[in-house]
Amino acid sequence: MTNKQKGVSSLSAVLMLLLLGSLMLGGLQQQLNARYVSVASERRALKQFSAAVSTLAWAEKQRWTLSWEWQCQAFTAYKGRACVKQTGKGEAVVAAQDTEYSDALILWRRAEPDTAGIKYRARGWLDFCPLEASQCQLPVAP
Repeated sequence: MTNKQKGVSSLSAVLMLLLLGSLMLGGLQQQLNARYVSVASERRALKQFSAAVSTLAWAEKQRWTLSWEWQCQAFTAYKGRACVKQTGKGEAVVAAQDTEYSDALILWRRAEPDTAGIKYRARGWLDFCPLEASQCQLPVAP
């Protein structure tokens, strides 16, 4: 083998290594991008949940005049709002959400009328709105 052939084969080997390295880096970049989207989505969900839980805690301390229509109050510290509605069973339903996003998570709790407004039931957490679907639409925030 001549020196010229050795140089060409060495150059070919280096180019092959560069090509393989580029392909591997491209694949790693795709994996990182997918994980970044997943982490961002998880972060947003945790932020929405935290804001809604904080808003629920805040709502119990507020004065509410229960009625058959949704009443809402804004909790500006967490960009949230809480809404309360009286049900036919002599209880209230409380909904809280983070208002920063249009598709915000809504948390639901059962409450009872109290002299100062509402008091949450000990086992009042709900996974869904307990009312008919048409009554579960919260008023649009101003």
